[in-house]
Amino acid sequence: MAWPSATRGKFPARFSDDEKREITSLIRSDAYHQSVRGIGTLEEVIEIFTWLQLGLHLKPIGLLNACGFYDLLLQFLSHMRDEQFLTSKHLSMLSVSADVESLLDDLMSDR
Repeated sequence: MAWPSATRGKFPARFSDDEKREITSLIRSDAYHQSVRGIGTLEEVIEIFTWLQLGLHLKPIGLLNACGFYDLLLQFLSHMRDEQFLTSKHLSMLSVSADVESLLDDLMSDR
């Protein structure tokens, strides 16, 4: 599956407006990062890993883990790796920090 062109805005009909926004954003970015937000954020983080595993991108992923908010998600991702549903290589592309500047530094060094 190839990415739709971000500049021409041509997407297959099966993509929702939110998916088009997410894909366009990822195409134009150097990395993907997420801070603490709602349940949709969880879906987006997992989707980014899915796209990574499908070979649709090789961009680093960052989580701002303010007050340990994502601790349980990180445990789950490790469990997925242990059960071979997520590769160690892909999980290693995840940078996690409670500090914004440290997270951005990590993401920039992965480029």
